[in-house]
Amino acid sequence: MAVIGRIILCSFLTCIVQCIAFGVSFGPHSSGFIIAQGVSVALSLVLLFFVWKEFAKMYVYLARARMAQRPDRFNPGKIDCYVRFNGKIAAENRAVLPHSDKECAFYSVSIVAEWETKRKKPAKGMEIQLKPLFSEQSADEFELVGKFDRVYIKAADFTKSWLQLRKNDKNSSRCPEKARGQDQAKYKKYHVSENFARSGDMLTAQGKLVREADGRLFIKPTGRLKFPSFVVLKERQGAPVQLVASIIKRAKTDAVLKQIHIAALIINALLLFYFFIVKAG
Repeated sequence: MAVIGRIILCSFLTCIVQCIAFGVSFGPHSSGFIIAQGVSVALSLVLLFFVWKEFAKMYVYLARARMAQRPDRFNPGKIDCYVRFNGKIAAENRAVLPHSDKECAFYSVSIVAEWETKRKKPAKGMEIQLKPLFSEQSADEFELVGKFDRVYIKAADFTKSWLQLRKNDKNSSRCPEKARGQDQAKYKKYHVSENFARSGDMLTAQGKLVREADGRLFIKPTGRLKFPSFVVLKERQGAPVQLVASIIKRAKTDAVLKQIHIAALIINALLLFYFFIVKAG
């Protein structure tokens, strides 16, 4: 929607400039004619500058789709490279999920409150509001062991969307015990999300390989859109194929939107050249 809005705005401004050109009669050597030509060239160059920026973004999206499915093969020597690592959770099942009371090797739990408020005028109806009340991890990091190597994952480095383990999500009208003291009368529902892994679970980690000062290898988010980073439970049906497929689909859709925006910018730039230089000449 944002791309369509920018296209409409750009086309609208181009039409305004063209209407001004037809509404004013310039002599071939008048100051108004020279100013009109200068403005047309300046606006066209601005549009072409945005074409270059949008083209760069389009390239990033296409590269993201490609890199998501073709990272480098893991090698301990590929420090600061984008790699994929498959390994099992090394820890024992010594942690206990605070809500479902099940044993696991690692967990990340969050509790979010939900309530409704009236939409601000002139909009009508109600809108949902969410507020995080509680979050907890059983450990700051966990270890993955492969056939010949091992890496570590700092859970805080990956957001919930990109750390996909076993899930246990529940909704309740009563405030969970871990969030007691933060409940309010306006809260109508509580969302409890438990993200966890058991000992021996096979995980796929994709990101930048980093060696810490103590010599341990970590896989961390790249921080770059071109290189998607995630940790996903491999036992999940279709994972990580399903996650990678969704990344590719979204990236290609964004690339197509950029192509449409680029085409609209080029058309508007050519129209400015035509109506102010060719037509006016």
